[in-house]
Amino acid sequence: MTACGGEERRSEASATAVAKQEIRKIVQEELKKELMHLQTSESIRRINPVEKSQKIEVQHELERQAADWRKEQEEVDRKLQKIAEEEQRQRWQQEVDRMYGP
Repeated sequence: MTACGGEERRSEASATAVAKQEIRKIVQEELKKELMHLQTSESIRRINPVEKSQKIEVQHELERQAADWRKEQEEVDRKLQKIAEEEQRQRWQQEVDRMYGP
């Protein structure tokens, strides 16, 4: 019985050692994954402010261009309105001249 009990304890100790080794391996793999994730996140954080400022600059430039375009469009609309008013005035004048003479 003593030999059998000793054998059992050695078998349990061996199984425990194998289990601990497997757990260490899994933990190391998870730690490696976490480290890679953190390094990637840190790289992204370092790059991100530059990209963010570039995106902001592009956005501001687009907003300036849009404002310029709106001003130009308003000017074109005013000119077209003046032309339309002048054409309408001329049509009315022609109609009056035709009806009542010059």
